[in-house]
Amino acid sequence: MDTAGNKNIRPGKIMFVLSIFILLLIIYASVFDVYHFALLGAAYELLWLPLIGMVFILPVTAFIYWIKDKFRLRSVYPIILLAYIINMWLLFRIK
Repeated sequence: MDTAGNKNIRPGKIMFVLSIFILLLIIYASVFDVYHFALLGAAYELLWLPLIGMVFILPVTAFIYWIKDKFRLRSVYPIILLAYIINMWLLFRIK
């Protein structure tokens, strides 16, 4: 029995879910008027600052974990970094 805790949730899975969440939020905010409904506008206003922080901090964290994983290409970290590159491109490309 493992006494160290639940090892099923790995940082890579969390970072991958966050990268998909960021990608969907950027696309949603660029396609739809988030201020059309008051509740969506309020949620967007609450999430934009953590979103910007995650866009810049999580790729560095994913790269550090990829270094610890000895640059294995079969790990989830290169996919996460690719998702963040797409996120950054969309963030600066979509106006």
